[in-house]
Amino acid sequence: MALGTIFTVLANVPWGQVIDAAPKVAEGATRLWSSVTRRKADTSAQDRIDATKEAEGTPTGSPIDELQRQVIELQTDVAELRAEMESASELIKALADQNSALVNRIEINRKRVYRLTIVLAAVAPILLATVIYLTLRQ
Repeated sequence: MALGTIFTVLANVPWGQVIDAAPKVAEGATRLWSSVTRRKADTSAQDRIDATKEAEGTPTGSPIDELQRQVIELQTDVAELRAEMESASELIKALADQNSALVNRIEINRKRVYRLTIVLAAVAPILLATVIYLTLRQ
């Protein structure tokens, strides 16, 4: 692509809409990032169960305790994954909305360029004929 074409495309981007949508995209990305990092920072379900059992004086390691721990751990993981999925979905929706706005703007600009080309194609012969007429008339 020529440098002029790149500048033309960048000049036709609706930067106002991009800037208006940027906080929503950044907020979604922040929520997604915080949910991922929070998952790492949370204590595991096993640690919570073990601490509870030790406080009660109950020995850990029975099959029922192991199954309870696994169920709690799986429920926690499912809840975290659901929250991450919702955050990612919101972010994707915001990006899709912004993308569709950009595509619509590009389509409008394409139609304008086409109309201008038609007008130029119609006016250029008239202008050329006028210039030739004026030069020959002298």
